[in-house]
Amino acid sequence: MIMSRLPRWDLSNVYPGLTSAEFEAASAKLQSQIEALEQHLARHTAAVPSDPAVVAELLGRGLDRFNALY
Repeated sequence: MIMSRLPRWDLSNVYPGLTSAEFEAASAKLQSQIEALEQHLARHTAAVPSDPAVVAELLGRGLDRFNALY
């Protein structure tokens, strides 16, 4: 059986539309979080600290930023 029409999903329970203020705000927040993660990685990956406690803290902050993106 061949489908004559593509499936359609109703995502209005997530965002009213792709041009809505809610979607635009979420997109801007995501972009901001990505930039913050990039800055964090750039600052802390050039030279790895030798103190395990510092490494653990940096990894924890990085994971928090990754988790916020998901």
